[in-house]
Amino acid sequence: YENDEETGVTFRETGFSHSDVFVTTKYSGTNSHNILISIRNSLHRFGVSDIDLYLVHSLHLALPNIP
Repeated sequence: YENDEETGVTFRETGFSHSDVFVTTKYSGTNSHNILISIRNSLHRFGVSDIDLYLVHSLHLALPNIP
C-alpha cells in the first residue's frame, strides 16, 4: 500500500528494469484523483512507461465505468 515511490527508488538503486519485474499497483480511491490521474502518478513514481496490472480496489470506484 502506497509504496510506488519506494518501489521506483528500488528500481533505480538496484538497476532493475521493468523487464525484470511484473509491475502491479491499484486504485484505492483514497485521494481526490480520478483513475487516469492516479495511473499517471503511479507511472511517474515507479519510473516506468507502463504498468502490467492495474487493480481497482472496490467495484463502486469503477462506476459508472472506467474509460
